[in-house]
Order: sequence, then structure tokens, then C-alpha cells
Amino acid sequence: MYHLITGLYSEWSRRPKFNVLVLGTSGAGKTALLDKVRAWHTRTSSRALARIAPTVGQNVLDLTFKHAILHFWDLGGEASLRKIWPQYFEEAEVLVWVMDISDWLDEDEIERSYSKEQDDDDDHERGTASEQEARAARQEDSWSALASLRSHSRIRALPLLIVLTKMDHVSSAAASSARTRIKGLLADRLAGLEEAEESDLRDEMENIEGLARPKAGSGTWEDWDVVGCSAKDGTGLATLVDWLNARAQQRPRRSNR
Repeated sequence: MYHLITGLYSEWSRRPKFNVLVLGTSGAGKTALLDKVRAWHTRTSSRALARIAPTVGQNVLDLTFKHAILHFWDLGGEASLRKIWPQYFEEAEVLVWVMDISDWLDEDEIERSYSKEQDDDDDHERGTASEQEARAARQEDSWSALASLRSHSRIRALPLLIVLTKMDHVSSAAASSARTRIKGLLADRLAGLEEAEESDLRDEMENIEGLARPKAGSGTWEDWDVVGCSAKDGTGLATLVDWLNARAQQRPRRSNR
């Protein structure tokens, strides 16, 4: 009886794994962010940012919390590596999409950041035409890659957290307004994608009798949000982890895989 009771308690108290798929284009700061999350949670030192190399393949991280083990898959973001992403879609339970906030800032937000706070990154240019074009290209690549994921029904069904990294590049005065503006911009773009998809589906079904019309909102990420983080100073890490833990607790209890 003792062994039965202890076995049942062990099974009941076992923390389930919650699979977190971390994606984003190359250079967005995925690996550095996860290393900072690891250091923050384990109260250890994080690696120097300059020593963190781009991910080739995947990085795996397990962090144990009260109600679940957050199991992170950090996949490489180079265009040539994105073909492996779909291999993880079926097992994923939440999608974290990482973007460099610097690529989404308006010029006035960049100006305010530089005028109010000294940035010690020598390679962070501002205002030049070449840098503006580079930011626009990186922004479009990130958005296009995210939008392309909507072709996978499994991914559309997942909670989505968009993480704006490198918040230390933005002054405290500009950070809040920048996050709010970017979230609004992304909401408009997601709504536009949904509208276009529903229009295409209606066109396909127009001459087919007996098929139900698609429901409004049936193809969008209904549970999504935007959070700003920094792998340099730890800004936003608690908010990020709390958001993931809340979704982990909402998922049906299952055995570890």
C-alpha cells in the first residue's frame, strides 16, 4: 500500500513539460535572451553577449518552476535553417517570436534614446540612409517569416508571445510608447493577414455548395501579446516567464514526453 501511495503521489506531483518554441530571424537575440532567462532563474551568471554565437541547429533549455518545466527549443534563424522549423510544430505548445526592437523604431524614438541615454554599443548607428534601409530589410524579413508560419494550422492554434529584444537600446522614456506603438502595428498587420486569408477562402468556397462559411477570427492568434526584454540588463524577464507559466498552467495536464 505504501508503494502504491508513494507511486501515485509521485505521478501526481510530477511537473509536466511545457514545450516553448523560440523562433525569429538571425540576429534577433534569441539565444542571448534564453541565456539571460537561465541565469535569472538559476541565480547564476549569464554569458558575455559578445561570446554568444548564432545558433546552428538548436539549443535546448529546461527550467523547472512550481507547476511545470518550461522546455525551450531555440532554433537557428538563418534563412537556410528555417526548413527545420516545421519539425517542431506538432510538439510545440506556445510560440515565442523574437524581434530586435531596433528594427521597429521610428527615427524620433531612436533620437530620443540617444539624446537621453548614452548607448555604449559602437556598432549601433542611427540616422544614416544605409542603416535605415538595413533596419527596414530586417523588419520585413522578420515579419514575412512570422506571417509565413500562419500557413501551418498547428502554429495558428498556439499562444503567441512576441518578444522585442535589446530594450537597452531604447531610453526609458521611449520604451513604453515604442512597445505600445509596435504592438498596435503588429495587431493591424495580423488583422490584415486574417482578412486576406478569409477573403481567399470565401472565394474558393463561393461555388461549392454545402460548405460552411469560415468564422471570423478562426484563423488568427487569439491569445497573443508583446513584451519588451533585454539580455543585457534583464528588463522584462519576469513578465516573459510569468506569461509562459500562466499558459503552462492553462494547458491540459499530460505526461512528460
